[in-house]
Amino acid sequence: MKKNYFFTFLLTLLISSVGFGQDLIITGAFDGPLSGGTPKGIELYVINDIADLSAYGIGSANNGGGSDGEEYTFPNDAVTAGTFIYATANATEFNSFFGFAANYDAGSALGINGDDAIELFKDGAVIDTFGDINTDGSDEDWDYLDGWAYRKDGVPPSGATFTSTDWTYSGINQLEGGSTNATCNVPFPVGTYSNTASTNPALTITSPNDNQEFSATTSIDVSIVVDNFDVDNPSNGDGYIIYSINGGTQVDKFDTTDISVTVAPGMSYNVTMELVDNNGNSLSPAVTASVNFSVAFPCDLQLETITTTCVTNTTGSDLYNIEIPFTGGGSSTYTLNSDSGVITGDNPSTVASGTITITGVTEGVDVVFTVTGDAANSSCDLTRNISSPVCVPAPTCPAAGSIIITEIMQNPAAVNDDQGEYFEIYNTTGTPIDIQGWTITISTGSPISHTISSSVIVPANGYVVLGENADSNTNGGVTVDYEYDSSLFLGNGSMSLIIACDSSTFDEVAYDNGATFPDPNGASMELATNRYSATENDNGENWGESTTDITTGGDKGTPGAANSFVLSIQRNEIPGFATYPNPVTNNEFTVTSASSDTKRVAIYNVIGKQVYSTSFTGTQSKINTSSIATGLYILKVTEGTKVATTKLVIR
Repeated sequence: MKKNYFFTFLLTLLISSVGFGQDLIITGAFDGPLSGGTPKGIELYVINDIADLSAYGIGSANNGGGSDGEEYTFPNDAVTAGTFIYATANATEFNSFFGFAANYDAGSALGINGDDAIELFKDGAVIDTFGDINTDGSDEDWDYLDGWAYRKDGVPPSGATFTSTDWTYSGINQLEGGSTNATCNVPFPVGTYSNTASTNPALTITSPNDNQEFSATTSIDVSIVVDNFDVDNPSNGDGYIIYSINGGTQVDKFDTTDISVTVAPGMSYNVTMELVDNNGNSLSPAVTASVNFSVAFPCDLQLETITTTCVTNTTGSDLYNIEIPFTGGGSSTYTLNSDSGVITGDNPSTVASGTITITGVTEGVDVVFTVTGDAANSSCDLTRNISSPVCVPAPTCPAAGSIIITEIMQNPAAVNDDQGEYFEIYNTTGTPIDIQGWTITISTGSPISHTISSSVIVPANGYVVLGENADSNTNGGVTVDYEYDSSLFLGNGSMSLIIACDSSTFDEVAYDNGATFPDPNGASMELATNRYSATENDNGENWGESTTDITTGGDKGTPGAANSFVLSIQRNEIPGFATYPNPVTNNEFTVTSASSDTKRVAIYNVIGKQVYSTSFTGTQSKINTSSIATGLYILKVTEGTKVATTKLVIR
């Protein structure tokens, strides 16, 4: 059957004129071969004159994480039709690689790898897309790792929809082999796009990617796309496809369905194909395509859950051992390596299952352990990063309720969460408590725990602050007494925070994303000073937002000091009752009432312990506070059966 190329050409022009109602499109994306995978960037094509380019912007969608919106907006430049525009994240490397300067340095907006999608915006709306923004492109048919993708001629802009067959690809790792585009294996086709679709026959292998390596399997499908050529049985179409595998017997193919290639582990394959006419002759010019891929040997060895055990538990530096269970051994010769300690135990080269042991590792030293299989029959290349345990003596636990959680900064605003998160604990007893060996556990699902590795003394009736960052220059001005592991983070939603001694929970606060607990931003949650107990802090109604600046103009909180939040304790059944001055500033304040009946005066600290008492008869009396430390207290005055209470601040 003869193809009517004139009709096809007219139809192409019609489609092109309809599809190109917009003025700017993405025509190429590249992930360069220079240090750091640079240059990274895109090519754009100006279809019609644009008076103000600032209406347009770009954004990258990384690792299938969806749109990040417009991350870079072009300046107010005028550009003319037929112009190619180049934007990059690496202006210096772009110039070195391509031999000319990029038009725009888009910075991190184009910090793309070969698995990332790109969006083009106009007035905030997506008008063109390369890649699937919701899919990590690794091993997808549009993967351009260390390579490039280029739009086929005449393909109109796609809006938010991406069709991989509208593009051609270098294949992964093909933009390599040289330090400039011209010297690479498959150079990026700079400025070659045409907005008029080609009518020439074309043959494209869309899968697998060139030089792709597959895990051990028995078959690989080779997918193809044919343009401007009707593949069918002789005399029914324009011609057919001939192909061969690894230079073997030529096979005739009369359709464009996938080719299933039988494969074996450890082997490499080349599939070469060509469009031919109905007589089996090459077209002029010849239309060919080829792809190379390989199949890796399996990795049968499986490393199971790793455990670490302290040899001794002292306050000094101890040793610890590591146990690494495995299965699937005995299938290759394995090379084991550890950057610390001595490898003993079972040998996976000779036994099917067992335990690899690493002994004599110094506490505080993390271990990198690797296993490499024999390349002749195994693809195993395993790495495990093993963290040192904390080896400390078992703690001596005080009475229940001795240590309570009194303040939580889970959502700082002046600094990032991973810099400014902290929580505060309080010692409700009159004796200092060392919390070395205690554990902190947070849970938003899977619990994460940290053992306090050094001596941390919580003063009698005093506070200690534990935080993710002990540098007050970067954590919002907080004095942190102990810096815990960065893997612990205080969730901004619902979360449980637990502090335990010798596996026994001493206090737990489970806040609930604002349902009953406060949900502040830029302020800590504080336990009311008249609710200091391990049971009272379970109730969200006993917590409030701090109102005290940590530093002037910074976040609000009272780390290491009495909280600023107190539940109302005002009660007055005594006619004429008053106190002044309050706050007390000169070790003395006055209590008055309308009656001269005897009055009993008592002062309590915030955990309810009486610190002062006296009595007087008459309508007023001066109370001396020189024996009481500065701080927040509760004053209780009893006159017969009548009671008055109020907050008392002594300075």
